[in-house]
Amino acid sequence: MKISKYSYGKIKAAVRRLMLIAGAERIGSKADNILTDAILEVADEVAKEAVFLANKAKRKTVLREDIELAAQLLKLR
Repeated sequence: MKISKYSYGKIKAAVRRLMLIAGAERIGSKADNILTDAILEVADEVAKEAVFLANKAKRKTVLREDIELAAQLLKLR
């Protein structure tokens, strides 16, 4: 998935906030980059699977159920 530097920065900031909420006192710059990349990779896989499921159901709209089923199929839930 290709993301602009601006969008990546926004996502990285959200990941840093999540890490702080999870209890991190300090966060290394490489740590948040690695977690951001991992989250984006998982999100990309779920999105692709959800789009596939919607297409299989002959829909153009991806529904919540598609996301939930995609996460289950990828063993994320």
